[in-house]
Amino acid sequence: MACMIPPEKIHSRRIMGLIVATIGVFMYFFIGMAIEYETSKQKLKYIEWDLENITAADYTVEFDLTET
Repeated sequence: MACMIPPEKIHSRRIMGLIVATIGVFMYFFIGMAIEYETSKQKLKYIEWDLENITAADYTVEFDLTET
């Protein structure tokens, strides 16, 4: 037998479902923006670190060898 919901509770359940879905969507967007912000911040920190430090990559040269 199907679940029978009293007619007076249908409206309140729809409202509660809408509230839960809306909160879920806002949480999704907020977490996505927070992750994007942290990613961008870490990229900038890496660039700053790279400019302040001298590594072996600063002195390497790449060239192609051909057979002659």
